[in-house]
Amino acid sequence: MKDNRLARFAQNNKKRPLKEFFSSLKENDELYLHQKIVDCDLTIAGKKTKDNQLLVVCSNTKNPDRILSTDKKRWLIETCLRNMKSQGFNLENTHMTHLDRLSKLMSVVSVVML
Repeated sequence: MKDNRLARFAQNNKKRPLKEFFSSLKENDELYLHQKIVDCDLTIAGKKTKDNQLLVVCSNTKNPDRILSTDKKRWLIETCLRNMKSQGFNLENTHMTHLDRLSKLMSVVSVVML
């Protein structure tokens, strides 16, 4: 979610940008807010990173403690796939068509990236 997204969490029912709810966080601090949007119970998690960036993630999970850890794993997978596709390995340009060979190539590339 963008940190300038308007949300209503206060009792005065006034909408404010999400970054205002998370602006007082210190490095590595986390804050969770709950909101119902169109019959969906959502949790919005905010965290101030080491480089003073604000990470805001929205989820419908029942366990708010898992939101940021799950997003971190998802981001690692996204980064891995980006590296495989266009950041040096260019697997999309391979001429391999046999699934078993392509699977082996992806396994080797995955090990190299570790």
